Amino acid sequence: MSHSLRPEDSPFNAVGNGVADAWAALQLMHDTAEASGGQKWEFILGAKKNYGLSKPLVLRPTSQFGFRMLGNGNTPGGSRFSALPGFAGSHAIKLPGSIYEEEFYYHLVSFELGGFYVGNLAGSACQEGIRFGEAGKSLQGVIPSPIQDINVEGFIYDWVVRNARVMEFNRCAGWSRGVDNEFAWFYSVEEGSSTGDLTMNDCHGIVD
Repeated sequence: MSHSLRPEDSPFNAVGNGVADAWAALQLMHDTAEASGGQKWEFILGAKKNYGLSKPLVLRPTSQFGFRMLGNGNTPGGSRFSALPGFAGSHAIKLPGSIYEEEFYYHLVSFELGGFYVGNLAGSACQEGIRFGEAGKSLQGVIPSPIQDINVEGFIYDWVVRNARVMEFNRCAGWSRGVDNEFAWFYSVEEGSSTGDLTMNDCHGIVD
């Protein structure tokens, strides 16, 4: 049986008006589920909600903790995240992965993301929309983790994949407009790790 949490529920009490900072509520929602563990968590984002972020929302799927974070679509009437003016950090949403363990299966992950928009408001110094993986860590699963129906717009790097594997992107978009030296999709790897096994279905990127 899955367990569902909503940012608007108590004790999180997120205000999704695109102006108020919802970071603490969203991070607490995630951390509450993480502390309980298990693979059956659902984070349900509200319709017509715009969750302002003053710093990175960090999602940490592991072999002991899996989740789905699902919104009501990436259109104006759906679910949105917005990096606010004065944003402190480099990425709006990050899934860093785990420090590599000698026992391979210790760091395999399970997660799903879908149905929302991520944008960068004027006055925000946030450089990355969504980042999967980071230096010194591994983010990968046995079967592809689905990421679908997500639009990311207005960052120097809309989508970043580093040291991450085994993910399936469906109907996702990156649009870096009005930003110098921008990348809609950016893949990288450090020595000793790998990035790959990424399935892309009906995804696109635009830079202008």
